[in-house]
Amino acid sequence: MSVRAGAKVVESRLKEGIGCLAALLDPHHRQALAASLPALLEMARLAAQPSNRPTAPLPPTW
Repeated sequence: MSVRAGAKVVESRLKEGIGCLAALLDPHHRQALAASLPALLEMARLAAQPSNRPTAPLPPTW
């Protein structure tokens, strides 16, 4: 499979996944999810930094 064909497959799967998620959420929930994306992306960015990764599982807080 060529790189171009592979990119088309990935793009197609991404669109399919987005469509499935969009069908599950009503407009209010889609808006809330979209509003949370900047915070979620920042959390993912911080978690990806090696210095922020825990070395062992955290104990339960309950």
